[in-house]
Amino acid sequence: MGAMEDFLRLLGLTGDADPARAGDAARPAPRAPAAAPAAAPERPAAAPAVGRRRLEQTLRRLPDRYRDRLGPPALRQVTRAAAGGRWDAAVDHLVAALCRCEAPVTAAERQELRAVLRALDRPTDRVDALPRR
Repeated sequence: MGAMEDFLRLLGLTGDADPARAGDAARPAPRAPAAAPAAAPERPAAAPAVGRRRLEQTLRRLPDRYRDRLGPPALRQVTRAAAGGRWDAAVDHLVAALCRCEAPVTAAERQELRAVLRALDRPTDRVDALPRR
């Protein structure tokens, strides 16, 4: 099952919305390297329009969701990247800032971060290192 399908299911847009089944148990199979780089690697090109819009909305809300756990410089960096549509940079900055300040993250937040990272074809290992709330 692909990362985008995991993300869409997590958001309740397709199939089984059970978050326990959309988490780590449903890891996508390794992908073959792409023949040519995509024009916009931050946005999943193969995603349906509704899924891409939902992903973008979720990414735009991330800075506010973690506002109380990020310092002002990190918050500005994450917000600026998200506002500019540089989704992978925004999520990378967010996860790095949460790791640096050792901010606790709930199981639902951890699952959402993993789903977003998978949808953007980014590694999820740093999310596992975040302290639990």
